[in-house]
Amino acid sequence: MDFPFPWIQISDGALLIMLRKDNKPYIALTYYAKDLETVVANLKQEDISIKPLPTPDKLVQRFLITTDEGYNISLVTYFDGFAQPGGTTMLTMQPEDFKNPAKYENKICGIFKKDCAAFEISKSSRKV
Repeated sequence: MDFPFPWIQISDGALLIMLRKDNKPYIALTYYAKDLETVVANLKQEDISIKPLPTPDKLVQRFLITTDEGYNISLVTYFDGFAQPGGTTMLTMQPEDFKNPAKYENKICGIFKKDCAAFEISKSSRKV
């Protein structure tokens, strides 16, 4: 199934979640890129295994990276209509504001943070 498809965008003003109906359900972190071919070429140069997903035409290209742990990262052609919310996130707010609920975009839910190291695609996702 490709565009058009049933979908909904949910946002708290800072984060955007897109839910779409697909014949084969899966969960993925999706990265949209205007120059997707360059992104894919650069990742392949780093020996990251990328699987192209079928699309009925060349308008929207889709690729999939699956980690050892089974997590999916989708790479999709960006086109106008998808926009990131303009609200403040932990990446754009001042560190001193992390503990100030008055500065949160969503004052009811707050902000979510998990201490983590930089994401690195596991070695088995790389070509051998």
